[in-house]
Amino acid sequence: MPASARLAQALATAPDPESLATDALCHISAALSVLEMHVERSNRAMVVGIHDLLRSYHLKADRAAAEQPVEALASSVLPQMSADLQGLLEIIDRVNDDEMDDPILYAVSYLLRAAKRFSDAAPQA
Repeated sequence: MPASARLAQALATAPDPESLATDALCHISAALSVLEMHVERSNRAMVVGIHDLLRSYHLKADRAAAEQPVEALASSVLPQMSADLQGLLEIIDRVNDDEMDDPILYAVSYLLRAAKRFSDAAPQA
């Protein structure tokens, strides 16, 4: 099968909710790891607050993905993950304004936006 045909087939196939949840959680874990290292070096209360909020969202999403049946991932877990990430991204954008301009928070934001893209890619039931 030619590469273009494989690509077309891959694009036409609906994304697997379990894979999307795993990919989103991997990106959230990466963002959390970056923030954990940043908290050790930063004395800013906002960075600590963002870290704590992300940690709670990660635990919530990880627990939900593990406990819910695969069929529920697309209808409940991934949309909730997307909503939580959207709220957190808005907080990071507000905190990381021109005055603070923290490059580590930009990296965290980038990882979380990738996680949100995975959570948003779930097919709607």
